[in-house]
Amino acid sequence: MSKVTLEQWRMFRAVVENGGFNQAADAVNKSPSTIHHAIQKLESGLDLRLFKMIGRQATLTQAGELVLRRASHLLDEADKLEVLSHRLRSSQDGRVRIAVDQVFPRLRLHQALTAVSDAFPNANIDVFESTLSGTTELLKQGEVDIAIGAYPIADRYSEEIDYIDFLAVVNPEHALNSNKASLAMEDLVPYRQIVVRDSGNERKLDHGWLGANQRWTVDNVDTSVQLVSLGFGYAWLPTEAVKDKVEKGELVPLPLSFNHTKTSQFYLMINDLEALGELGHCFVEAIRLSNPIKDNLE
Repeated sequence: MSKVTLEQWRMFRAVVENGGFNQAADAVNKSPSTIHHAIQKLESGLDLRLFKMIGRQATLTQAGELVLRRASHLLDEADKLEVLSHRLRSSQDGRVRIAVDQVFPRLRLHQALTAVSDAFPNANIDVFESTLSGTTELLKQGEVDIAIGAYPIADRYSEEIDYIDFLAVVNPEHALNSNKASLAMEDLVPYRQIVVRDSGNERKLDHGWLGANQRWTVDNVDTSVQLVSLGFGYAWLPTEAVKDKVEKGELVPLPLSFNHTKTSQFYLMINDLEALGELGHCFVEAIRLSNPIKDNLE
C-alpha cells in the first residue's frame, strides 16, 4: 500500500509552482502549517529530502526534481481519470451535451434528435447553438461531449460530415439588386453587411465579412435572415436558411463576379470516444445516417 496520498502530491506540486509554503497555502486554500505537515509526511514516507531551504526560499533537491516530474504525471492522470468517471456517470444517467453551429442544416439535426428520442425516450440532451469558433471552444473546454462545426481541434476525434453552402442575398428592393450584370468586391463595400457574431471568447472570427464600410453584427442566423429580408443590408447566409425566401422572390442572390456561392467543410467532433456512452454514440450514428441537404439555387 502506498504511504503517500494524492493530496500530499498536490501540496508538493503547489509548493513548487507557487514558490514557497505560504504561497502554496494561499493557492490551495490550506494553512501554512498543513502544507508543512504534508511535506514532512511525504518526505518521511519516501525517505527522501525533497526541498532544501535557501534563506526563506524552498528549493527542490536533485531528487525532488526527479520526483516532481513523476508526481506531475501522476496528478495529471488522476485528473483525467476523474473527468472520465464524470463523463461515464453522465452517459449512464442518460445525458449528452451537443454543440451545433447554427448554420448546420436544421433538418439533419432534427432527424438525428428524432432517432435518439425514439431509442432513448427518457434521455436528457443539452443542445448548445453556437457560431464559428464558439463551437469548438465548447468542446475544448469540456462543456460538451459532441460538436458539429467548421473548425476541428487537432487533439480531438473528428470526421467530415457535410459541406455547407452559403449564398450572398439581398432584398429585391435593395440598391444592390440593380440591372448590373455582375458585382465586383468593390461594389459591395459602400453597403451595409449583416454578419453573425462569433460565440467564442478565445479567438473571434470574421468569416464571411467582406470589409464593408458598415456592418451590423447579430447573435444568430435567423436574425440575420430577418434583417436582410427587411432590406437593412446584404449577407452571406446558408442556402438552407434562405432557400424558401429565394424561391418566393423575397430574397435574391447577388450576381457576384468573384464568388456566386461559398462552401464550408463541417466536421463531427467528439471530446472523448471512450467516455461517450450509448446515448452519445446513438446521436453520432444518427447524424451520419441523416440525409445531407442538397440545395440547387442558381
